Amino acid sequence: MIYIVPTRALITQVEDELRSDILKENLDVYLSSVPQKPDDEFSDKSKVLVFTQERLHWFRSESPLFPIDYVIIDEAQKIEDGNRGIILQQKIEDLIRDFPNVRIYFSSPFTSNPEIFINNMPSNKSKGVVSTDFVAVNQNMFFVSKVFREPLNVNIELMLQDEIIPIGRAKLPSRPDNETKRIAFTAASLGGNEGGNIIYASYPSQAETIAWLLYDLFKETKTNENSKLDELSKLVKSAVHDKYILSEVLKRGIAFHYGNMPPIVRLEIEKQFKEGNIKYLVCTSTLLEGVNLPAKSIFVNNPRKGRVLPMSQSDFWNLAGRAGRWGKEFQGNVFCIEPSEWKTNISSSREKQTIIKSLDRFLNINRQEELIKFIENKTPRTQSNEDNELEYAFGYFYVKYISNELIPENDNSIPFFNDLTYWFEKIKPDIEVPDEVIIKNSGISAIAQQNLLLYFKNYQGNIENLIPMLPEDRNAAEYSYKEILMTINFYLSGDSSDEKFCLYLAILIVSWIRGFPLSYIIDKRLEYFKSRNLSVKINTEIRNTMKDVEEFARFKFAKYSTCYIDILRFHLKNIGETELFEKIPDLGIWLELGVSMQTQISLMSLGLNRNSAIEISKSISSDKLTRSEAKIWLEKNYEKIDVSPIMKSEIEKILFGG
Repeated sequence: MIYIVPTRALITQVEDELRSDILKENLDVYLSSVPQKPDDEFSDKSKVLVFTQERLHWFRSESPLFPIDYVIIDEAQKIEDGNRGIILQQKIEDLIRDFPNVRIYFSSPFTSNPEIFINNMPSNKSKGVVSTDFVAVNQNMFFVSKVFREPLNVNIELMLQDEIIPIGRAKLPSRPDNETKRIAFTAASLGGNEGGNIIYASYPSQAETIAWLLYDLFKETKTNENSKLDELSKLVKSAVHDKYILSEVLKRGIAFHYGNMPPIVRLEIEKQFKEGNIKYLVCTSTLLEGVNLPAKSIFVNNPRKGRVLPMSQSDFWNLAGRAGRWGKEFQGNVFCIEPSEWKTNISSSREKQTIIKSLDRFLNINRQEELIKFIENKTPRTQSNEDNELEYAFGYFYVKYISNELIPENDNSIPFFNDLTYWFEKIKPDIEVPDEVIIKNSGISAIAQQNLLLYFKNYQGNIENLIPMLPEDRNAAEYSYKEILMTINFYLSGDSSDEKFCLYLAILIVSWIRGFPLSYIIDKRLEYFKSRNLSVKINTEIRNTMKDVEEFARFKFAKYSTCYIDILRFHLKNIGETELFEKIPDLGIWLELGVSMQTQISLMSLGLNRNSAIEISKSISSDKLTRSEAKIWLEKNYEKIDVSPIMKSEIEKILFGG
C-alpha cells in the first residue's frame, strides 16, 4: 500500500499514527517513508509506504516492477496545485497502467465535484463517490473590529448564518500600528492563559515577529519553568542554531511553526502544544496541508498564502476547521480580525470547493497557445524558470506521445493535440536521450536533456570530473558540486550561474549530505555573506538557510541532479566507461534524506528523523547496517546511548509504540 501525503511535513505524522496502530494490533507489517525498495528479507510481509508524490516518483523510477495493490491519496485536492498537481496526476495514471488491479482511494475535504478524481479511470474499474457532511465540532466565527477613535478597543461580533450578534468590547494591551501587531495584541487580549491558541501568519518571518511580540507582551510573566520546554529549547539550539529566536520565546510558552523547520523540532512543538505546555502557537500554511493540530481558538487577520496571494475560501475553512478539539470541546472559536479589510471573501457557512486539475488549465486556449509557443521556441530555460508549469505540461504530454498514449479527451481538444503531435514529431528525431530517461525525468524538457547530453559528448576534460565526488572527499564542494551546479543551471534549470553563489550552494549541498547539523550550515552561510561584506540578520539567515535546504537541496537540486546523473550514466555506458559508471553515487536519496551512510539511511527507514539518525549513528561503528540490523542495535543499546530525552522518546515510540 502506498499512502500519499501532500507535503513532507505530513510524512512523519502519518507514519507515526500508522506505526502506533500497527504495534497496537500486533501486525507484522513493513512500514517506511524512505523511497527505497524493501530488502528481500521483508518479501513475505505486507508493506505500507508513506510518500509524497515526488518520493513515489523516485521509488517507482528505481523499482518500477515493485507490485502495488492499494493507493490512498490524502488531501487529493492538491491535484490542482501547479507542477506538483501534474506529477500527482501522472503518477496515478502510471500506476493504473502498470497495475490494472490497483485500488485507489481519494480523500478530499468538502469537495463539490469529487467525481473529478475518478472520471478518467478505466471503464473496466468499479468506481464511486462516498460523500459525508460530518463535522466533529462546531466553529464559532467572531468578527473583531477596531473602534473609531479608540485604538486600544475592539468590537467583537458573533457571525451567524442569518445575522450578526454584538458580543461586546475588549481592550488591547498596546496600540497597534500595523497588521502584525494588531493580530498579536488581539490574540494576547482574547487568548487567555488556558492555551490552545493558534495564530495564523502568512509567511515565516511574520510568524517569528508575532511570537516575539507575544513574548515581549508577557515579559511580566514568570519565566516558564517547564522541563519539557527546557528540553525543547535545548533541542532547538542543537538542531537549528543557538541564536534561533525560537529557543527564547519557548521560555514563556510561545512558539512558531513553519514547513522548512527540521521535523524533530516541528513535531515536538506540536506535541507540547497538544499537551498544553505551549499556550500560543503561530503557524503558517502548513496548517492547510492536513497537519493534525486542533486548537481552542484560531486568530486570523487578512490571511494570505505567502506575502501576496489571498487565501481562497476553501483554504480559509480548512484553516478554521482546526478550531475545536475533538474529544475536549464541542466547539472552537475563529477570530477574524478586521474582516472588512480582507481580500478573502468569507461567509458564515462553509461551502464545498470545486477542484480543477492542474492539467485541465491547458484546456484554456490561451494556455494551449503558450505551451505550443514554448515548444516551438525549444523550451527556453529562462521561460521554464519563470513558468515551470509549462515545463511539466510539456513533459507530461511528451511522455504520452512517446508512449503512444497522446489521445484527445474530446472533440474540442483535437486541434491542440494535433499541434502537439506536429511539434513532437519535429523534436523526436533529434533526441538521443533514451525514452526511459525522459520518462523518469518528465519534469524536465526532453530538449534540455538532449542539450546536456551533447555537452557530455563534447566535453574535452577528464570525463571523471563529471561524476559527483563523495561528500567527504577534500574540496568536493569547490571542485565537483560547484561545477555540476553551474552545468545544471545552464542546461537544465535556467538558474543563475554566478560562480560565488554556486559555491555557497555547493557547500550547502555537501554539508547537508554529509549529515552536518543545520547550525554548521547556517554558520557557513554567515561566513559567505561576511566574505562579501554583506550585512546579515541572524534569524533571517537561519530562516533562509532552512529554506535553501528544503526547497533547493532536497527538492530542486535533487530533481535536476537526478536527471544529470541519469544522462551521464547513459553517456558513460555508450563510450564504454563501465568502471566510471560504477563510481556514480546514489545522490538523489542522499539529498532527500540529508545523509549518505547506509546505517543512517537504515535508521531513518525505521522512522527516525535526520537529527536522531545522525546523533545515534555516532555510537555505531558500522556504516553499512541494514534496516533489520539497525533495529536490533537500537533494541540492545538505546538505553545506553547519550542522546536528548526527546530523541530517546522517539526511539521508544518506534520500538514500542505509544
